[in-house]
Amino acid sequence: MKFKKLVSAAVMSCALASGAAFATPFTMNLNSLDPDIGFLGTNGITHLIHQLGLNWSATSTFTDLDANGVDIGDAVVDVGSGGINAYLGAGAVALSGAEANEGLNVLYGINFSYNDLVGTVAFVDPLNPGGIVASYTSGTISVFMNGDPLQEILSLGVTGSAGTVGNLLLFADVLSVDTGIFRFNGVDDWALSPVVISARIDTNLDPVPPVSAGVDQSGRPLFARTATLDGSASFAVPEPGILALLGLGLVGIGA
Repeated sequence: MKFKKLVSAAVMSCALASGAAFATPFTMNLNSLDPDIGFLGTNGITHLIHQLGLNWSATSTFTDLDANGVDIGDAVVDVGSGGINAYLGAGAVALSGAEANEGLNVLYGINFSYNDLVGTVAFVDPLNPGGIVASYTSGTISVFMNGDPLQEILSLGVTGSAGTVGNLLLFADVLSVDTGIFRFNGVDDWALSPVVISARIDTNLDPVPPVSAGVDQSGRPLFARTATLDGSASFAVPEPGILALLGLGLVGIGA
């Protein structure tokens, strides 16, 4: 059984300015998951990963608190699930070959899900009803292996967000992480130091307008939208000596 170390984190406001130019690369040691990963003669450790390629299905449900359609201040709850489709190196070039990505999506897969991302609508584009930005305040993201939620390797507790349409900045605490898997710059084990999380998530999609979805128990109108998202996530260290990363990006359907 893998050892999980609880670590706490503080959200750094300066991470709002972080982007791909400040991304902190990391490696993954797949030997920690399955010693047979390196059976093809590789060392079981990925090359430096600068970004994660992501795709996932996501649904946002909006509660219209003022019966005026989806607008600023309305409540939103997001659910979603998907996977990592590529490790991206410098210049967003996909890491290919067994020694580079150790067989991602061939020998193993990494998935994620969330069902309780809670927030409020922070912006609605007046020229595009699908251009909605949510400000998230809580939720849990689970990262697991091979489509099996019982093989969880990382759990993230969302604490806040910022950003613009299609470009989400997400903040979260690392609730638990398996030791020996993730290392910033191939050195610093995420499980051995307090981790500050910030992530920039770019989503490649045309904004989907929400549609009527009935009413809640209090009779307030509900609106919902579902989209299949394709994007990438990059991670940053907010200040020297403090580690940072994202929760596999795996949110931002409000964007």
